[in-house]
Amino acid sequence: MATKSRKLTEREWIRFDQKRSLMIKEIKANPEKINKNTFWMLTMMSPPPRGSLMEKRHIKKHPKLLTKIGTDVQRGDFVTKSGSYYEYKFSLVNEKRNCCFLQIRLFQDCDYILEVYDSIEKEFYIFLVPHEEMKQLIKEHGRITHGTEKDNDDKNKMYSLRPKLKSTAKEYAIWKILCANFSITESQLKKKYTQKQSK
Repeated sequence: MATKSRKLTEREWIRFDQKRSLMIKEIKANPEKINKNTFWMLTMMSPPPRGSLMEKRHIKKHPKLLTKIGTDVQRGDFVTKSGSYYEYKFSLVNEKRNCCFLQIRLFQDCDYILEVYDSIEKEFYIFLVPHEEMKQLIKEHGRITHGTEKDNDDKNKMYSLRPKLKSTAKEYAIWKILCANFSITESQLKKKYTQKQSK
């Protein structure tokens, strides 16, 4: 016979919330130290700060290769020493098996780094999607992030890709495409970052 879960008392909740806040503060202070043993802590954060934190982690893990750029540059989030520009996106997958990459700016001239942590299977994925291939993915599987095509300015539309890691879902096709064509290891990505920009 299953036992009913006990609700936390006010005091217990306050203690839990204080501990959670402390843990989040610690990983924010040292994003480059987030690893396979601490990825689970990301589940305590909401998507926007979580995405920003993982972007900082990615840049700090490649300190001599990547430089953060301002939004005024209009070419993604960071640039390599050789002059290659990238936009970064992160998504955390939970029991619903949904994956979400929002505000993809096709009007900016850059390639895309997509990172995913599957909190159920404890797997971390990295995808490198070139600009032209991303345009094709959006054309076939993407949609406007906010509003409709008609509502958005032709020049500055922002799109979304929403793969699912559930094999019975229609959007599983997007996940299969990413895994089959754009998956990359950490060492391969580092090598890519050191390559000279192709003319």
